[in-house]
Amino acid sequence: MAEFLGPTTPPPIIVPTVRGGIQLEWHTKGIDIEVYVDSRDSVSFFAERAGKAESQEGPLAGHEHELKMWLQRMSEP
Repeated sequence: MAEFLGPTTPPPIIVPTVRGGIQLEWHTKGIDIEVYVDSRDSVSFFAERAGKAESQEGPLAGHEHELKMWLQRMSEP
């Protein structure tokens, strides 16, 4: 995850999940991003822009670029 975060990316809210994993959340600038880490091999994400018909979700593996794009949008001044 560290490679996705830039110097202007706000820190996430980190919460435990009921299945023993962790969830990283960002809710800022009308963008909601949630990353679910259930195990080292099971990481997924959900992202949406409020008020727009724009959202994306799925496993992180193979979609790293998409998550990075969402985080960059949220980090723009």
